[in-house]
Amino acid sequence: MKKLSNRRVRVVFKVAVVAAVLLQLLRAAAAAQATANCSTSCGNISISYPFGIEPGCYHVGFNLSCDHSHNPPKLFLGDSTVEVLEISIPSGTVRINSSSIVPSSPSASIDGKMNKSGRYHTWSGLRKGGPFFVSPDKNRFLVLSCNNVQVLLLGEDNSTVNACATYCPPAPGKNQSFQYPLRNECSGIGCCSASIPKGYSSYSIQVQVQPPNNISEFDAESSVYIAEEGSYNTTRLIFETLDTLPALLDWVISNSTCKDSPTASACRSRNSYCQNYTSYVYNGYRCRCSAGYQGNPYIQDGCKDIDECARWELHSCYGTCINMPGTFHCQCPHGTYGNPFTEGGCIKIKNSSQGLTISLLISCGSILLALAFVGPFILRKIKLRKAQKAKERFFNQNHGLLLQQLISRNADIGERMIITLADLEKATNSFDKSREVGGGGHGVVYKGILDLHVVAIKKSKIVVQREIDQFINEVAILSQINHRNVVKLLGCCLETEVPLLVYEFISNGTLSHHLHVEGPISLPWDDRLRIAV
Repeated sequence: MKKLSNRRVRVVFKVAVVAAVLLQLLRAAAAAQATANCSTSCGNISISYPFGIEPGCYHVGFNLSCDHSHNPPKLFLGDSTVEVLEISIPSGTVRINSSSIVPSSPSASIDGKMNKSGRYHTWSGLRKGGPFFVSPDKNRFLVLSCNNVQVLLLGEDNSTVNACATYCPPAPGKNQSFQYPLRNECSGIGCCSASIPKGYSSYSIQVQVQPPNNISEFDAESSVYIAEEGSYNTTRLIFETLDTLPALLDWVISNSTCKDSPTASACRSRNSYCQNYTSYVYNGYRCRCSAGYQGNPYIQDGCKDIDECARWELHSCYGTCINMPGTFHCQCPHGTYGNPFTEGGCIKIKNSSQGLTISLLISCGSILLALAFVGPFILRKIKLRKAQKAKERFFNQNHGLLLQQLISRNADIGERMIITLADLEKATNSFDKSREVGGGGHGVVYKGILDLHVVAIKKSKIVVQREIDQFINEVAILSQINHRNVVKLLGCCLETEVPLLVYEFISNGTLSHHLHVEGPISLPWDDRLRIAV
């Protein structure tokens, strides 16, 4: 039973994987670039994915219809009566024709309906739940009336979004009409406006009559609009009733967020990213081209590099502009220096050759100064390396490896027998002349201190290379002799051209000195005979 359950789990998992793959394939097919079967325009309006007219040419919820009965043809959202004036992929907006909420004509683009009481009117035409809704803070709630009323703008949930009131003072004289302000303003006299902080797909208005009026609804000259800020002239609206005004809609590609959809499957172009859209009533995400790129992030390779150098004035580059992927480089032209991002910031060098000469001199001076500091360290390093190589060469030349092999059997001798040149230089203060204690035709003897012992160091003048093997054998033998009448050989140094021998220092002098000394102090004949025997 348990095995059967596990098998079912695996089957369900495989089905889920296949379903996910098929879903991605369907999305990829829907997001394909416009082909010969997909319309790219309707009238004067360009169409690109995620929008489309024919099946398979649009993302879910972004279908359009093109009415060719008009000249030029008119574009509408879906199959509704919402006329599209412009589509902006980069900003994620659609500009539409928005009719008066209290319509003066039945041909309004967005339905303006009035209930039987005459107090409530609706603005609709968009599908509830998105993906389109009124862009908050980019549109205005606009009322034109002289009925002395307060008008409330209500959202889909009947909550008050905003309100404004209009008032017209009495006429200045008998048989004279009220004179509207001729300035393009909407301050409450015959006209009022308010912001729309909450973006819904539909709205309703409620008319609240202000005393002493007794009207049940607007008169024929009253109008209420949801219109794009800056798209209208208030003075014109007061004297000319318009059926529609432009309004701006926001849209999102999905009702999920970037966090919920980390791969942001709708963002198909390279150099694009996912951007969350959050409002009071709707959350989702849409795609943007990365900085330095522009185009359509919803299609493959839709985000193209911006050639900043083609519009150098927008980027304040007054020097030589070099375009690069996603950015640009600005520098002063050859022969000038300064700040290329300010007009006149690049100053011409008076004498380019002189400036070049000065630059070369400064560079050479810097190099020489660096060599003056670094040179001694480099030379010292080279000398030390050459000295080390010379020591290794002399050691091999003097058959140091042979000596190591001969004395390796005796560990006590091997540890002290081979002495480095550095130790002997330290013991004799670099073979200072004051350390000389003897010498002759074959070499010089120095007195030194090695490992807290006074030693004699013999530095020969010449050596015969063909006899070096015999010399090494004799050194190995002498190193093992320990007799009270023979000076003990402590070690040798093979790191010089001529090997150095280290003996124990005899403070009483040599045998030759005692045998041939002149003076009252000399060896007795008995000692001389014993030495001879």
